[in-house]
Amino acid sequence: MRVTTVATVVSFAALAVSLTACSGSTGGTASPDPLVARNATASATAPVTVPATTRAPSTSAKPPVQKATAAGTFHAELTLQPDQNVALLTLENRGKTTVTLKGWPKLRFLGADGSPLDFPIHDVEIPGAAIPVTLKPGTTAFAGVKWTLGDKADSDAFVASNFEATPPGTTGTTNIDLIGLDGQTVQVPQFPIKSVEVGTLQPAAQGVLVF
Repeated sequence: MRVTTVATVVSFAALAVSLTACSGSTGGTASPDPLVARNATASATAPVTVPATTRAPSTSAKPPVQKATAAGTFHAELTLQPDQNVALLTLENRGKTTVTLKGWPKLRFLGADGSPLDFPIHDVEIPGAAIPVTLKPGTTAFAGVKWTLGDKADSDAFVASNFEATPPGTTGTTNIDLIGLDGQTVQVPQFPIKSVEVGTLQPAAQGVLVF
């Protein structure tokens, strides 16, 4: 009988614990653990630290800036043609580096006293549009030059005795040697000029005198 009484007491105790657990789970949302709640709040409000990003140095090298070529590194000649209104301009690269020219050489006509002459000089697309002309040391570019001649007594004619050129993209000037029909340098040129047309520089002489 004593054993039975103990078993009955144990059974009632287990039943009480079971009922207490059920009432806690079915009576609505359980209250959160205060410690857990504090930890969650701290995690939500804590500042987020982002690691600093270090920018890697650029590995792309900038292209070197090409220095302007001095016009004096070119040898320039104006060779007269049977049609005395036309001459062939040649620019030979006598420097030590390869140079690329594009466009029109700038010509200057000077009087006997070295003063610049003031008459119209026109750039024309003859034999065609400007193209890049790459000149290795010792090679030559070509352009045609046409002038309108007058008489020394004409008020709009200016007597040119010296000639200078500035190849496109260069600095300074270089003297131009005037070559006569006999292939020799004209020592004391005197050309009463009213106006000039200058063609584009080309890698060959073909067509540059067709004005």
